[in-house]
Amino acid sequence: MLRVVNSKKIESNMMKVLFVILICLISFPSDWSCVASLCILAIGTNRGDLKKQTLWMIFYVAIYAMVYFFAIDKIYGLLQMAVVLSVPIIMMYNGKRGNNQRINIIMKWLFYIYYPLHLFIIGWMQFVA
Repeated sequence: MLRVVNSKKIESNMMKVLFVILICLISFPSDWSCVASLCILAIGTNRGDLKKQTLWMIFYVAIYAMVYFFAIDKIYGLLQMAVVLSVPIIMMYNGKRGNNQRINIIMKWLFYIYYPLHLFIIGWMQFVA
């Protein structure tokens, strides 16, 4: 979504909106639905304005939590609002990488591997159990 919105090749705002909607529809059945993509879009388009980034993130998470609360599971819906607890940690980030290049590389690959791997293991456990 962020690449679409920032693209110089797509000149029409209407086309950008249509692509964002299409990406929302495609990502709807994924983990965190289209909310994760919308949060990234909000954070990326409001770069440098932590207040706006935080408000948009809380807005999207609140919508997701309310849908879960009223339509699926009240406890899970409430738990989703715990994402807001990440805001103080995000506020401490100074926008720069750490000084230790070796740790930066380790962290980069840890997260590139960890995130898809943990989702794979959770999905695999669903079929095994």
